[in-house]
Amino acid sequence: MPAVAIYRVSVSGDNHSYVQWTECEGNTPPPRLINSRLRTIVFEAQGTTAVLNSISKSAAATIEMIGVANSNCSGTGNDESLTTTTTIAITTTAAPTTTTTLAPATISLGYNVSSALTACGASPSNYYARNGYGLDNGTQLFTNSALTTFAPNGYYSNGTNYAIITYAGILADKATCLGATTTTTTAAPTTTTTTTTTTTTAAPTTTTTTTTAAPTTTTTTTTTTAAPTTTTTTTTAAPTTTTTTTIAPNTFNVTNNGSGNYVINGSSNPTLSITEGQTYTFNINAVGHPFWIKTVSSIGTGNAYSSGVTNNGTDNGTITFVVPYDAPSTLYYNCQLHSGMAGDINVTDVPTTTTTTTTTTPPTSTLYVYAYDTGAAANLILYAGVNGGAGTTIYDESVDGSIGNICGLIYTFFGTLSPGDTVTFSTNTNCIMAGDDTNVCPSATGSGTTFTTALMVAGQNYVALGLNSSINP
Repeated sequence: MPAVAIYRVSVSGDNHSYVQWTECEGNTPPPRLINSRLRTIVFEAQGTTAVLNSISKSAAATIEMIGVANSNCSGTGNDESLTTTTTIAITTTAAPTTTTTLAPATISLGYNVSSALTACGASPSNYYARNGYGLDNGTQLFTNSALTTFAPNGYYSNGTNYAIITYAGILADKATCLGATTTTTTAAPTTTTTTTTTTTTAAPTTTTTTTTAAPTTTTTTTTTTAAPTTTTTTTTAAPTTTTTTTIAPNTFNVTNNGSGNYVINGSSNPTLSITEGQTYTFNINAVGHPFWIKTVSSIGTGNAYSSGVTNNGTDNGTITFVVPYDAPSTLYYNCQLHSGMAGDINVTDVPTTTTTTTTTTPPTSTLYVYAYDTGAAANLILYAGVNGGAGTTIYDESVDGSIGNICGLIYTFFGTLSPGDTVTFSTNTNCIMAGDDTNVCPSATGSGTTFTTALMVAGQNYVALGLNSSINP
């Protein structure tokens, strides 16, 4: 597990800096601009010192570690002091400070604790995220508009796509509902049939023995012929059928032998084996002996393992365990009160010999957007529409800071563009703009208020925009 801390990066005076870091889960978000309008940004990143490779900034910015977070990415630590709303201070010369709090986004999603297919067809309910976020990887989902209660682990869907939460309300592994399937395998009962036929006559003169083998049937015939009288006796045994019923491999039935040990599927304190990505059910019937899944073998309730575990610590009920892909290789089960009731849980990787998946990944395009503004608009908003579609906000000076008159990277399209797509840019002030398919910024001349890129190619693409928000044609 990575070491994780809370950091604050700041600038003073007229200085500015672009800041980028590696989040607790290993994701790297686009660079963020801080300057005289937005002087400070606070975030959670990998590492436990104030100087480390996962955070990049210019010399104009200062960095300080202000708290420690949980290393398993399941929440904040005891030293962290963060709010769940985004507050941005906008300061203008000779005017009082105005504070704007962005309203949370409301997202209507279907939900199921263990099945993507069921979630794709479930009736939607309202969930909440920080403004500007949707059903995407990395979005943190909440059940209340105050953004204080994480959405529970399980599958979420808007009817078209689904994603899964395994910790801290963070959506991951987004995929299409067309690929969500559920497979159930039932073992056929075992049947054994034995048939024996014997024919016997009087004083033998000729003996013939014939044996015919069959998968589950054995027939033996003995014939003796005498003259002049023949006697035949035939005996047929009734067929025998044996049916064996086994416990489902992902189900553990847990009882207790007093306070001496747990009995799981008929064995005393056995070592259990589970696989990442699978769902397991523990049926607990051990009143007075709470059953805990932990990271350390110990009595009490400490060191409980919570990722993917529902109803941990019950003594009469069901515990559901959706095993995360980053689970430790060894976990433990313990009685809360008795040290003799304990055992190991071995966690194995997903088997690579049982499933063969062939995936054809279509080529994708990434567009890096550079811009500068030589005008004086106080709140310039830049929109982008793909293939002539309605433009959506990709940069808002009131939120992201002033674009200013330095041509720099302000936005990156990831995973939304394909070769052959075009992107059209516009602004809320209809200001003069000029563009070029490069990262070298042009002068904002002419009378155009929009700019459309050339066709995207696979891999990296660039566009630079020169804006003059003081001119409205």
